[in-house]
Amino acid sequence: MMLSNMQKKMIREEQILLSLDKMEFATRSQLQELHGLSSKRNASRVLHNMKEYLHVKRMEENIYWLNSLGRKVIRSNKKEPKFTLQVPHAIMRNDIFIYYNQPDDWEVERHIDVEVTEIQNGIMFKKVKSVRPDARFTINGQWHFLEVDRTAKMKTNEDKIRLYHQILPNFTKSFHRPKIIFYTDIESRKEKLLQLGKGLDMEVLTKRDIY
Repeated sequence: MMLSNMQKKMIREEQILLSLDKMEFATRSQLQELHGLSSKRNASRVLHNMKEYLHVKRMEENIYWLNSLGRKVIRSNKKEPKFTLQVPHAIMRNDIFIYYNQPDDWEVERHIDVEVTEIQNGIMFKKVKSVRPDARFTINGQWHFLEVDRTAKMKTNEDKIRLYHQILPNFTKSFHRPKIIFYTDIESRKEKLLQLGKGLDMEVLTKRDIY
């Protein structure tokens, strides 16, 4: 049975609302790519027509997130996200969500606790260490852990990679060897990050790789 234009419009709008519920924040260009909205002009028109369901804020381009009515329409039980200084970080995180074809098991900022063995003053003891990647998901059964590098000092990245070196051998005993993805907006850091991650299954992406 052929769908009417109105039915197609309703389905498309629901899909956009569901995407925003999962990503929290998205730019016009991200939604355009996700939902095949053909052109900047068409995407802007579609999103403008959905304004009763959306908040919008202009930065480099329009950023959208669900308002209370938008969440109600799709029966979302999530709290309304607040627009903070962390939103550009979330936008970069969602670049990877789109790049990896919207993983079904995508989870944001979930702690991963791993028991490791340390030696101190000649005494061996077990200790639980925790890492909280910006997102985690699986591809063909392999865990992928995402770290977004937007404004972090390089030492912060070094500490994170050192921690991964420490905990992943024990993590791998229970699961497949995970892949670490660093996504940075500083092109010059790519080689340094790759060097630090030597010995890990690690990929470093920049905006040049994504766009």
